[in-house]
Amino acid sequence: MININFSKRRTLAKYGKLLAVFALAKINFNQQLGANQQNPKNIILSIRLWSSSDYSRLIIESSIRLRYKFSVLGSKKIKIEIENAAINESHLTFERKLLWLDPYIQNISNQNQNNNAFLIIEFKELINPQIFENPPISTYQHRLFIDVYPQVEVDPLDILLSENAYLDELEQQNLMIDTEKAIGKSDQQLQKMIDELENKQKSQSNLDSFIDQQLNLSNAKPKKPKKNQAAIAKSKSIKKRKIVVLDPGHGGEDPGAVGSYKSYEKNIVLAVSKFAKKDLEKFGYLTVLTRDRDFFIPLRKRVIKAQKLKADLFISVHADAFTRKSARGSSVYMLSQKRASSAAAKWLAGKENSSDIIGGIQTRKDPMVAGALKDLVRTRSQNSSLSLARNILKELGKINRLHKKSVERAGFAVLKSPDIPSALVETAFISNPNEESRLNNPDYQKALASAIARGVFRYFTSSV
Repeated sequence: MININFSKRRTLAKYGKLLAVFALAKINFNQQLGANQQNPKNIILSIRLWSSSDYSRLIIESSIRLRYKFSVLGSKKIKIEIENAAINESHLTFERKLLWLDPYIQNISNQNQNNNAFLIIEFKELINPQIFENPPISTYQHRLFIDVYPQVEVDPLDILLSENAYLDELEQQNLMIDTEKAIGKSDQQLQKMIDELENKQKSQSNLDSFIDQQLNLSNAKPKKPKKNQAAIAKSKSIKKRKIVVLDPGHGGEDPGAVGSYKSYEKNIVLAVSKFAKKDLEKFGYLTVLTRDRDFFIPLRKRVIKAQKLKADLFISVHADAFTRKSARGSSVYMLSQKRASSAAAKWLAGKENSSDIIGGIQTRKDPMVAGALKDLVRTRSQNSSLSLARNILKELGKINRLHKKSVERAGFAVLKSPDIPSALVETAFISNPNEESRLNNPDYQKALASAIARGVFRYFTSSV
């Protein structure tokens, strides 16, 4: 009994000390919690602004989920009150003086009062704000999104109408390739035609000023044209040209893959897509970018934009990444409604489809989206997508090693348009240090862009 009592005393003493430690920790925790409730805790990590012609996005990132209230002050002002927080200038990661470039936001001001933070946003016109939050993911913690859309959405076809003047001017100056003459030409002969065209472009002293003028017009807020006879006639002339939608992957909050040298996929694919747009316009194709600067577009909206334009082709441009740094080469994918063509293709599609969550979207179900994603791709569109992918893959093989010599298939959400032939181009592996270095070279970016444009040209001319 003595031994038993001694053992009990030892056990009680041991656990008694532990209980004392837990009790002390709980007291300290409660004291800290009480202090935090009395004094605003600096839970705000960053406030970021992404501006675009489509919409503007303000993001408040915090270490914990925010408790906030949202109120409207008049027709062009909103106020967001965040409980038990403080905002200072260091949180604002954008230059206030650059707000004049934002098409929708006039001013952003902040103040702290009664342990709460207030963010007041003033607008340049009547807007449609959407506020939602996403839980932590990837490198981000809690994020509160304030998306600012115009009340009257700009139709991408109207923008295309204004940009059509640019191609008309090129055609009048004979600065576009004669497609009929180019059909059936060998690579060498086609390259000679392109070289001659580029030399002619250099000799046109007024071309640069015209392009600058058009760029300024496209950067300005587009206005909805009146439906007069001239606009109707111009709209009809548009359909005489093929419309190609280039989709630079990722953007904004979603950097895409990050290379060993900290290169962002979103920046590289935007540069390649801009070069490809110029090359495609030389062939006379009306070419539209889903994004022309660094901002995020949800996957479904990329597809919807192409559908509104009644595009003939949709090409999404990416820079591949894999767990092994030795992986290298170019790949081209088309949609598979069933199984992926390989485990790597399935993995890549899953990674690319998670772009929406990283970039930031409302997670509530959208019946229109669900219906669009469930639609089976038509047989004709599938056959055309395969032809498009094969032509681009063949051209890419002339400037880079191919990761796969045949077109791969996987369930990419961005390719799920039932009536538009679509392909996803993985230009090279940004996760491979050697290929990452090449991807950052403007000359190599131009070569990749030229390969994509040539593939599109081959596709259109082979189907004539």
